[in-house]
Amino acid sequence: MKLLTFILSLLSVISVAFAATPNADKFEKYQSLSRLAPIQLDDSTYNEITSTPRDYYAAVILTATDARFGCGLCREFQPDFDLIARSWNKGSKPDGLKLLFGALEFDKGKGTFQKAWD
Repeated sequence: MKLLTFILSLLSVISVAFAATPNADKFEKYQSLSRLAPIQLDDSTYNEITSTPRDYYAAVILTATDARFGCGLCREFQPDFDLIARSWNKGSKPDGLKLLFGALEFDKGKGTFQKAWD
């Protein structure tokens, strides 16, 4: 049960907020990186993409797809998350809605994972 809770928490971590001050440059920078798949993040880029102020949403999955971590659900879910991100990036969007998709792998974001579980 504890493992299931951990995995569900891991898969459902989504960082969403609106900021008072728009930062179009940051959004444009990361949007250009996410045209074909979610942005591959590390601790530094995770902090940058989720920091305020910002005028966009960020949907970020914290995952561990490397086989050495033994998260089978992570490997099963990743293709679906990638498909959602690609579909969003290619499809039409409501006016003014800005959304970035990102993925933070455990081995590249240990500091962020540690903060999330403290």
